[in-house]
Amino acid sequence: MNPLAQPFIPSGTLPFLSTGVGTDVYKIPQNRPGGNRKPKKPFWLSPEGYELYAGGILFYNDEVPTPQKWFVIKENTQHGIKYMDIGGKYQYTDGDIYTTIARELCEETCQTVQVTRDVIVSMALRPDVAKVYVDGHAGLPVYLCLIVPISVARAFYGIQLPSRWHFLSARNRFLSANPGMKNESGDTDWYPIDIDTITHDDPNRGKRLREIFDTYMGIPLR
Repeated sequence: MNPLAQPFIPSGTLPFLSTGVGTDVYKIPQNRPGGNRKPKKPFWLSPEGYELYAGGILFYNDEVPTPQKWFVIKENTQHGIKYMDIGGKYQYTDGDIYTTIARELCEETCQTVQVTRDVIVSMALRPDVAKVYVDGHAGLPVYLCLIVPISVARAFYGIQLPSRWHFLSARNRFLSANPGMKNESGDTDWYPIDIDTITHDDPNRGKRLREIFDTYMGIPLR
Protein backbone atom coordinates (compact mmCIF):
# COMPACT_ATOMS: atom_id res chain seq x y z
CA MET A 1 0.00 0.00 0.00
CA ASN A 2 1.24 3.47 -0.89
CA PRO A 3 1.74 5.44 2.38
CA LEU A 4 1.00 8.58 0.36
CA ALA A 5 -2.54 7.40 -0.10
CA GLN A 6 -5.61 9.20 1.07
CA PRO A 7 -8.39 7.08 2.59
CA PHE A 8 -10.39 5.10 0.04
CA ILE A 9 -14.13 4.98 0.62
CA PRO A 10 -15.92 2.46 -1.63
CA SER A 11 -19.18 3.63 -3.12
CA GLY A 12 -22.44 1.96 -2.23
CA THR A 13 -22.92 -0.81 0.30
CA LEU A 14 -19.88 -2.83 1.25
CA PRO A 15 -20.19 -6.29 -0.33
CA PHE A 16 -19.73 -8.81 2.46
CA LEU A 17 -21.25 -12.31 2.54
CA SER A 18 -24.28 -11.31 0.50
CA THR A 19 -22.33 -11.08 -2.77
CA GLY A 20 -22.36 -14.81 -3.45
CA VAL A 21 -18.90 -14.61 -5.04
CA GLY A 22 -16.76 -15.47 -2.05
CA THR A 23 -16.48 -15.30 1.69
CA ASP A 24 -14.86 -12.78 4.00
CA VAL A 25 -12.79 -14.62 6.61
CA TYR A 26 -10.88 -13.36 9.63
CA LYS A 27 -9.57 -16.11 11.88
CA ILE A 28 -7.89 -15.55 15.22
CA PRO A 29 -6.32 -18.75 16.55
CA GLN A 30 -6.72 -19.41 20.24
CA ASN A 31 -3.47 -19.32 22.17
CA ARG A 32 -2.46 -22.62 23.65
CA PRO A 33 -1.19 -22.78 27.25
CA GLY A 34 2.41 -21.69 27.26
CA GLY A 35 2.24 -20.57 23.63
CA ASN A 36 2.01 -17.22 21.92
CA ARG A 37 0.53 -17.74 18.47
CA LYS A 38 -0.01 -14.63 16.40
CA PRO A 39 -3.46 -13.96 14.93
CA LYS A 40 -3.77 -15.20 11.37
CA LYS A 41 -3.73 -12.47 8.75
CA PRO A 42 -7.15 -11.61 7.28
CA PHE A 43 -7.93 -13.23 3.96
CA TRP A 44 -10.83 -13.54 1.54
CA LEU A 45 -12.01 -17.03 0.69
CA SER A 46 -12.66 -17.09 -3.05
CA PRO A 47 -15.36 -19.24 -4.72
CA GLU A 48 -12.54 -21.57 -5.81
CA GLY A 49 -11.54 -22.04 -2.19
CA TYR A 50 -8.38 -19.91 -2.35
CA GLU A 51 -7.33 -17.94 0.73
CA LEU A 52 -6.43 -14.61 -0.89
CA TYR A 53 -4.36 -12.34 1.33
CA ALA A 54 -3.75 -9.62 -1.26
CA GLY A 55 -4.70 -8.47 -4.72
CA GLY A 56 -3.56 -6.18 -7.50
CA ILE A 57 -3.88 -5.03 -11.09
CA LEU A 58 -1.59 -4.58 -14.10
CA PHE A 59 -2.35 -2.48 -17.16
CA TYR A 60 -0.57 -3.01 -20.46
CA ASN A 61 -0.48 -0.84 -23.55
CA ASP A 62 -2.12 -2.74 -26.41
CA GLU A 63 -2.71 0.44 -28.43
CA VAL A 64 0.84 1.49 -29.28
CA PRO A 65 3.46 -1.03 -30.49
CA THR A 66 6.16 -0.73 -27.84
CA PRO A 67 8.08 -3.30 -25.77
CA GLN A 68 7.79 -1.06 -22.70
CA LYS A 69 4.06 -1.60 -22.40
CA TRP A 70 3.57 -2.55 -18.72
CA PHE A 71 2.38 0.23 -16.39
CA VAL A 72 3.95 -0.37 -12.97
CA ILE A 73 4.80 1.17 -9.63
CA LYS A 74 8.47 2.07 -9.25
CA GLU A 75 10.03 2.03 -5.81
CA ASN A 76 13.50 3.34 -5.02
CA THR A 77 14.64 1.09 -2.19
CA GLN A 78 17.91 0.91 -0.25
CA HIS A 79 18.88 -1.95 -2.57
CA GLY A 80 18.04 -0.18 -5.82
CA ILE A 81 15.00 0.17 -8.08
CA LYS A 82 12.18 -2.33 -7.76
CA TYR A 83 9.11 -2.53 -10.03
CA MET A 84 5.80 -3.85 -8.73
CA ASP A 85 2.23 -4.29 -9.86
CA ILE A 86 -0.39 -2.00 -8.34
CA GLY A 87 -1.65 -3.92 -5.33
CA GLY A 88 -1.52 -4.67 -1.66
CA LYS A 89 -2.88 -6.55 1.32
CA TYR A 90 -6.52 -7.44 1.85
CA GLN A 91 -8.05 -5.64 4.83
CA TYR A 92 -10.89 -7.00 6.91
CA THR A 93 -13.00 -3.91 6.17
CA ASP A 94 -12.66 -4.46 2.41
CA GLY A 95 -15.20 -7.28 2.39
CA ASP A 96 -13.77 -8.93 -0.73
CA ILE A 97 -10.63 -8.94 -2.86
CA TYR A 98 -12.24 -6.76 -5.55
CA THR A 99 -12.61 -3.89 -3.09
CA THR A 100 -8.97 -4.43 -2.12
CA ILE A 101 -7.86 -4.04 -5.74
CA ALA A 102 -10.03 -0.93 -6.24
CA ARG A 103 -8.69 0.64 -3.05
CA GLU A 104 -5.06 -0.11 -3.88
CA LEU A 105 -5.44 1.27 -7.41
CA CYS A 106 -6.78 4.54 -6.03
CA GLU A 107 -4.18 4.74 -3.29
CA GLU A 108 -1.06 3.77 -5.21
CA THR A 109 -1.80 6.16 -8.06
CA CYS A 110 -2.28 8.98 -5.50
CA GLN A 111 -5.97 9.22 -6.43
CA THR A 112 -5.19 10.00 -10.09
CA VAL A 113 -7.14 6.85 -10.98
CA GLN A 114 -10.39 6.30 -9.13
CA VAL A 115 -12.54 3.23 -9.61
CA THR A 116 -15.23 1.41 -7.66
CA ARG A 117 -15.41 -2.20 -6.58
CA ASP A 118 -18.12 -2.79 -9.22
CA VAL A 119 -15.71 -1.76 -11.98
CA ILE A 120 -13.11 -4.27 -10.76
CA VAL A 121 -15.74 -7.04 -10.60
CA SER A 122 -16.84 -6.21 -14.14
CA MET A 123 -13.23 -6.36 -15.33
CA ALA A 124 -12.67 -9.71 -13.63
CA LEU A 125 -15.62 -11.18 -15.56
CA ARG A 126 -14.36 -10.11 -18.99
CA PRO A 127 -12.77 -12.73 -21.28
CA ASP A 128 -10.10 -10.23 -22.39
CA VAL A 129 -8.92 -9.63 -18.80
CA ALA A 130 -6.65 -12.30 -17.33
CA LYS A 131 -6.92 -13.43 -13.72
CA VAL A 132 -3.46 -14.49 -12.57
CA TYR A 133 -2.91 -16.18 -9.22
CA VAL A 134 0.41 -16.14 -7.38
CA ASP A 135 1.09 -19.07 -5.07
CA GLY A 136 2.30 -18.82 -1.49
CA HIS A 137 4.77 -21.02 0.40
CA ALA A 138 2.27 -23.89 0.57
CA GLY A 139 1.89 -23.93 -3.21
CA LEU A 140 -1.66 -22.54 -3.08
CA PRO A 141 -2.88 -19.22 -4.53
CA VAL A 142 -2.64 -16.29 -2.10
CA TYR A 143 -2.62 -13.32 -4.50
CA LEU A 144 -4.92 -12.34 -7.38
CA CYS A 145 -3.73 -9.99 -10.12
CA LEU A 146 -5.97 -8.75 -12.94
CA ILE A 147 -4.15 -8.05 -16.22
CA VAL A 148 -6.07 -5.43 -18.16
CA PRO A 149 -5.49 -4.02 -21.68
CA ILE A 150 -5.42 -0.22 -21.63
CA SER A 151 -7.85 -0.16 -24.56
CA VAL A 152 -10.43 -2.02 -22.43
CA ALA A 153 -9.84 0.20 -19.40
CA ARG A 154 -10.28 3.31 -21.52
CA ALA A 155 -13.17 2.29 -23.78
CA PHE A 156 -15.37 0.45 -21.29
CA TYR A 157 -14.53 2.11 -17.95
CA GLY A 158 -13.26 5.58 -18.85
CA ILE A 159 -9.95 4.97 -17.08
CA GLN A 160 -7.13 7.27 -18.09
CA LEU A 161 -3.79 6.27 -16.63
CA PRO A 162 -1.77 9.23 -15.37
CA SER A 163 1.28 10.59 -17.09
CA ARG A 164 4.37 10.70 -14.90
CA TRP A 165 3.98 14.49 -14.60
CA HIS A 166 0.35 14.10 -13.47
CA PHE A 167 1.31 11.45 -10.93
CA LEU A 168 4.25 13.40 -9.50
CA SER A 169 2.09 16.53 -9.23
CA ALA A 170 -0.47 14.59 -7.18
CA ARG A 171 2.27 13.03 -5.08
CA ASN A 172 3.94 16.36 -4.41
CA ARG A 173 0.66 17.96 -3.38
CA PHE A 174 0.23 15.25 -0.78
CA LEU A 175 3.80 15.64 0.47
CA SER A 176 3.36 19.41 0.72
CA ALA A 177 0.27 18.89 2.85
CA ASN A 178 2.07 16.27 4.98
CA PRO A 179 5.64 17.55 5.50
CA GLY A 180 6.41 14.94 8.15
CA MET A 181 6.02 12.01 5.73
CA LYS A 182 9.15 9.86 5.78
CA ASN A 183 10.58 7.16 3.56
CA GLU A 184 11.78 3.75 4.74
CA SER A 185 15.11 5.29 5.86
CA GLY A 186 13.37 7.90 7.99
CA ASP A 187 14.38 10.63 5.53
CA THR A 188 11.94 13.42 4.63
CA ASP A 189 13.98 14.83 1.70
CA TRP A 190 12.67 12.38 -0.88
CA TYR A 191 10.00 9.73 -1.26
CA PRO A 192 10.48 6.46 -3.13
CA ILE A 193 7.12 5.91 -4.88
CA ASP A 194 6.94 6.66 -8.62
CA ILE A 195 5.37 5.20 -11.78
CA ASP A 196 7.00 3.85 -14.93
CA THR A 197 6.50 1.62 -17.96
CA ILE A 198 8.71 -1.42 -18.45
CA THR A 199 9.24 -4.53 -20.57
CA HIS A 200 8.07 -7.87 -19.19
CA ASP A 201 11.68 -9.02 -18.70
CA ASP A 202 13.06 -5.92 -16.98
CA PRO A 203 15.78 -7.08 -14.54
CA ASN A 204 14.42 -4.86 -11.75
CA ARG A 205 11.08 -6.66 -11.49
CA GLY A 206 10.16 -7.45 -7.91
CA LYS A 207 9.60 -11.08 -6.90
CA ARG A 208 5.80 -10.87 -7.10
CA LEU A 209 5.85 -9.14 -10.49
CA ARG A 210 8.26 -11.76 -11.80
CA GLU A 211 5.90 -14.51 -10.68
CA ILE A 212 2.92 -12.76 -12.28
CA PHE A 213 4.72 -12.54 -15.63
CA ASP A 214 5.93 -16.15 -15.37
CA THR A 215 2.38 -17.36 -14.84
CA TYR A 216 0.77 -15.08 -17.42
CA MET A 217 3.23 -15.86 -20.21
CA GLY A 218 3.92 -19.44 -19.24
CA ILE A 219 7.65 -18.94 -19.66
CA PRO A 220 9.92 -18.49 -16.61
CA LEU A 221 11.89 -15.25 -16.99
CA ARG A 222 14.73 -14.95 -14.50
